[in-house]
Amino acid sequence: MRVFFGCATAWWMKMDGSNPTVSVIIVHWNTAGLLRDCLRKLVVALRGLDAEVVVVDNASACAELPQNLCEALQLRLIRNPVNTGFSFAANQGADCAAGDYLLFLNPDAGLAPGAVKALLRCVQHEAYGAVAATPHDSYGNPSMPAFNFLTPFNHALELLGLTFFARRSAVAQPGPPLCHRVDWARASTLLVPARLFAEVGGFNEGYFFYEEDEDLAWRLRRRGYFVGVCACAVTVDNGGAATSLRPLWAARRLYRAQFEFVRNRAGAAAARLYLLCTRTALSLKRFRARFSEPALVYGVAELNAALAELKACGHGSVAAGDGADFASQEDGCR
Repeated sequence: MRVFFGCATAWWMKMDGSNPTVSVIIVHWNTAGLLRDCLRKLVVALRGLDAEVVVVDNASACAELPQNLCEALQLRLIRNPVNTGFSFAANQGADCAAGDYLLFLNPDAGLAPGAVKALLRCVQHEAYGAVAATPHDSYGNPSMPAFNFLTPFNHALELLGLTFFARRSAVAQPGPPLCHRVDWARASTLLVPARLFAEVGGFNEGYFFYEEDEDLAWRLRRRGYFVGVCACAVTVDNGGAATSLRPLWAARRLYRAQFEFVRNRAGAAAARLYLLCTRTALSLKRFRARFSEPALVYGVAELNAALAELKACGHGSVAAGDGADFASQEDGCR
């Protein structure tokens, strides 16, 4: 049974019918400075909306938040004694939330004014199961937070530079249609109707980190719902704040999560084929990385970590440095 700090208000609001329209759920681990910036931008982004904010702190070294921001955003804070991973913590926030819509937001993402209203228009008027914002970097360049569903082949082919088989979708352009249909989108800024999120069982807590958003989209698709990306909903998001604290762990966790997703979706034979294709592609990239400039997505160390994790997947074991290793680190706050 889960016990939540600060959830009594949410249950009262649900019982008396005074639900807010949107509950913003932020899972935070050692990103205190980024979280404060995110909350300051939220004050503006949520202006004119009936909204609340739930922050789930996954055992950060620094967990204090400015009182003025807490009051301005009707913020409630859940403190976990250990790092439970993104999926579990996000579900905690959802269980504690009272809004008709749940907006999952990373602490390193800053919502632009009007972004939440644009997301609401998409999900309400076009009947999407989930809608993501379009991230822009600090220079204003947009990127696409959406991908095609993982298969045993497509990630390996993309690693080898065969962009025809790329997993990433094309960048959504402003203008009609308001929302662009995709297979799945990252949960860094993702709006989901609360009723539907509960109906599909929330995020799969079997994923400590990575792939929980793709798994959610897959389960939504099986129920006839689609995921969209709204070009008019802008967020400034350079990404990777938490994973940059432990890059080798992140490389291992990514490939274990992908292996688990393929196995859950397509079975053991497909998962073994994924291992074969991806290990081959990573080995080729590692060979190339040793003789080229460090402009690849991964350096040699990250490639070695990924290959070690895939080898462990093939033997049905967990390589050193899994979720408990990540949760136990004492890195300071930013």
